[in-house]
Amino acid sequence: MPVIPTVYNTIRPGDYQTNTVKAYKRYTVTNSTFSASGYRAHDAIWKLHPPDVGDPSVTYPENYDDTNKHVVWKSIDHRYYRNPYDPANCHEGTNRQKTEKNYFYSASILSCPYLDVGESIKPGSVTVTNGTITLQDDGNGNLRDTAISTASFATASRCFFYMSFNNEFRHCEGPTGFVASSSVEYELRGVTRYAEARNVTISTATASGTVISVGVSSSSLVVSNSPITTVGTISVELPANLSVTGQLLLSSSQNLVNGGAANLATVASYFTTSAASTATLAAGSTGQIKTFMMVADGGDMVITVTNAGWKSSGTGTITFNDIGDGCTLQYINSKWYCIGQNGVAFG
Repeated sequence: MPVIPTVYNTIRPGDYQTNTVKAYKRYTVTNSTFSASGYRAHDAIWKLHPPDVGDPSVTYPENYDDTNKHVVWKSIDHRYYRNPYDPANCHEGTNRQKTEKNYFYSASILSCPYLDVGESIKPGSVTVTNGTITLQDDGNGNLRDTAISTASFATASRCFFYMSFNNEFRHCEGPTGFVASSSVEYELRGVTRYAEARNVTISTATASGTVISVGVSSSSLVVSNSPITTVGTISVELPANLSVTGQLLLSSSQNLVNGGAANLATVASYFTTSAASTATLAAGSTGQIKTFMMVADGGDMVITVTNAGWKSSGTGTITFNDIGDGCTLQYINSKWYCIGQNGVAFG
């Protein structure tokens, strides 16, 4: 029967000391050396419906190792972003008070070898740069652009309204498309609400492969920043009033010559006369506005107007006999009506 040794004394907690040591190493990985160093980078692209893997008729974007970029996107989303703060459905525990988890429709994932990073990466030690933008790990799992000034940002306690479109692309087949009605989520005083979004429909007409007109219809349409420059016609159908903040520039014009016809594709026609002159104006389109002005007077200008509103039927005339004379017409109910004039005579 074994005998319990009695020669050795029991090791007591005070008989030894433990010092925990953390060893950190710094690695620099570039786009030309990462593969040879054991690192792997995969790009990812959003697609609403799962790709038909194996269908030879469909070409999908692939990474250098033939991995499907759509599949990579779904894999990252499933692990970390579909339920970003639900510990039962996410592969990491995240403090939503400190870490923001927003997934873009395109992304990249960098896999690091275990022998380099060990159990984890030191918080606050990651820097990512592409030559123009530098992203720095803030220690809470967020990559921040250090060049952006946050001095004017509202603090969490002072922010009572917040609207984000970060996840609206998930409603679309690709990165762009229609936003479904009542699907835009926002927060008002900490309460999650949903804003009503209405579609903007854009249609085009073509001739011999060239777009000749663009139609835009919407129950809510806002155009900002750069102006819309067009060649052709844009039809905008709005159910209510249109408010314009700033300048409304109607810049199209024509130098109307003696014996010429007023161009219906331009808003303004101006003329200089050296003797008695004439011109014509054909029937317009409903709602169309046309303006005329005399910039130099060397003789009267008489414009014969088809469907003149100041006549019971047929044509009428407008006579300009002095510099500065002007007239604005609008085509309503199949007739040209004067809605403003200076010094002209109607006949």
